[in-house]
Amino acid sequence: MARRLIDIIPLDALRVFEACARQMSFTAAANELSVTQAAVSRRIKNLENLLGIELFQRHGKKLKLTPSGNRLFRHVQVALDYLSHEIEELSHDGNTYEKPIQVSAAPAISDLWLSEKLKDYCCSHADASVRLLTSRKAKELSNSENGISILFAPDLLPDWNMSILFTEELIPVAAPGYLEKAGLRSNWDQLGPDDVVQLDLFDYERSNINSISLKEWFQQIGRKDLIVRPKFVYTNYALAVASAARGDGVVLGCRNMISGYLKRKQLVELGSTVLNRGFSYYVGFPRNIPVSDNVWNLAEFLLAQARLNNLK
Repeated sequence: MARRLIDIIPLDALRVFEACARQMSFTAAANELSVTQAAVSRRIKNLENLLGIELFQRHGKKLKLTPSGNRLFRHVQVALDYLSHEIEELSHDGNTYEKPIQVSAAPAISDLWLSEKLKDYCCSHADASVRLLTSRKAKELSNSENGISILFAPDLLPDWNMSILFTEELIPVAAPGYLEKAGLRSNWDQLGPDDVVQLDLFDYERSNINSISLKEWFQQIGRKDLIVRPKFVYTNYALAVASAARGDGVVLGCRNMISGYLKRKQLVELGSTVLNRGFSYYVGFPRNIPVSDNVWNLAEFLLAQARLNNLK
């Protein structure tokens, strides 16, 4: 196989080029790299010869990147930054250290429940380091690199160790201030679907096959006869919930996911019709991947928080 050009270009030459382009000075780059200016000039000249292009326009001591040099600088800087980050991940101040625990979850539970719990964990555990990966892709959520995966499923999955966080319980919610403006000052728990459908409905688009919209909620509770016309449709569930909390209208609430809003009375449940489709949120680990004590501790913390926040 023919050798690539990158195979014959020394990495050090790219480091020298990046420093020169960033500093716009061979002298400053030499000082930064602790080498002589002559060594920097040789490195740049050799790199230009290998590439067959000029990287800098030289006007006495002044430097200016050529278009080709500017293009190379952008890519080299990104590549070196990425490499530097990975090296820092492997070694911290010369000592190996444990990588942050990666927790993966879908956007809705990440925004409305999980991120707050992870921050609480980090505040109460001084040595903790956590990375939250938010994705709608099942492949990323079940990646073996995740320390913990928050899974949404109707039942336990094969090849996974799973513990339930909370079940999905769906009911319309709204802010008390909005309901009072609508002339409903009390007895919100006695509202029926016929009452709710007359209010300002805020819906969101389904993000996957297992998600459900407010429009579909009416259908699944057996009220296909009602004409549901959402006033506004979001592409993000958390934005829809935030809009309802501001007093804009009604949104479909997943009880335990929005437990904070409900406990603070920013949102209240409308009526008593709760839809339970049999889905739940789980803390999960692949069975074939060893689980460290730090990961177990975080998982137990999340499960304990879910029990505290569980709304019955």
